[in-house]
Amino acid sequence: MLWHNFYHYIKNLREKPFLFSNINNNCSQAQTVIVARYLTKEVMATFAGVLAILLLIALSVQLVGLFNKVASGQLGANVVLMTLGLKSISIIVFILPLAFFLGILLCFSRLYQDSEMTALLAAGVGPFYVSRAIVSLSLLVAVLQAVLTLQLAPWAEQYAQRLIEDVAAKSGIKGLSAGRFQEMKTGVGVIYAESLDDTTYKMGNLFVQRREGNQDSLIKAESAYETVDSNNNRYIILENGYRYEGQPGQDGYAIIGFEKHGLLVKSSDSASINIKRKAIPTTDLWRSSTPANQSELQWRISSALLCITLAILAVPLSRTTPRQGRYGKLVLAIILYLVFSNLLNVSRASLFKGEISAYVGLWWVHGLIVLTALYFFIQQYGWRYFFRAIHK
Repeated sequence: MLWHNFYHYIKNLREKPFLFSNINNNCSQAQTVIVARYLTKEVMATFAGVLAILLLIALSVQLVGLFNKVASGQLGANVVLMTLGLKSISIIVFILPLAFFLGILLCFSRLYQDSEMTALLAAGVGPFYVSRAIVSLSLLVAVLQAVLTLQLAPWAEQYAQRLIEDVAAKSGIKGLSAGRFQEMKTGVGVIYAESLDDTTYKMGNLFVQRREGNQDSLIKAESAYETVDSNNNRYIILENGYRYEGQPGQDGYAIIGFEKHGLLVKSSDSASINIKRKAIPTTDLWRSSTPANQSELQWRISSALLCITLAILAVPLSRTTPRQGRYGKLVLAIILYLVFSNLLNVSRASLFKGEISAYVGLWWVHGLIVLTALYFFIQQYGWRYFFRAIHK
């Protein structure tokens, strides 16, 4: 009996595909399909433009940060583009819901300003049909966002993190630049090389300053090269030089001459790499019940749900009058986006600390977004229109 009722329910939906709409008899089903395709095309074109602009800005900022790491020796110049490509996946995950929200808002605002929405309303294409078309489109965008945030982004983040840490662990001499002072890792201190062979990576006229406790040491060597021992630890081997040891402001400096002297750079043990939580695979988060992992899992799922809930909100929010202008609701839309984003962040932090239940989690924020959209619908069209459109 249950399956029979479900079959007739689906059959009725197929016979009346424009549920929650107020299309009159003068507007045929073929015409409504044309309208849906037109709206989808316009929204996607605007969405692509907004996404490209936001992505360009975000990648520019990310590229500056990567160049700073190259300058400080934390990253090799040969892996900048690869790292930027991996980071771009996480950037797209972050900006895609916002770009889709602004794309719908800007597209529909233009349609209102050009009186195209007025013509559609006069033809019987009501706001609930428009909302239904946009929600259908948002489902596809949400699926894309889910694939990115649940699968590709964690993999890219983990790969990029391992790449950066591996390059940093292997940087040693290869991360140095001739003719400039540079800070080294693991207590080596500051190092300066007058020359550096790009082929053999052998330095000439080397100067090293390091501090161990209250005692400073200065090392000057004619040349240096890098080596790895049996335990996979990296050393800089200095040749033919002197080591000066002592405490600043006091006498009793020791001068030690050497033919070879080793300085530990860093252990490159890959097992010591600390994987960040955003790089943990989604399957591992799903199997975990800790509040920290649950907050990360709900954050990833919320990123996909945000594409749907913001799309529902964008339809009534985009309605403007000729006096308001095309960007009349843009400021309000950005304010609402910031409010809901902050609420998601606050809920995420509370769930991370175990202050709220995982059943509440971040889901209530999406419910609040839908209620806000319903408020704008009712404010614009009234309760009667709202209930009549639902029961039609």
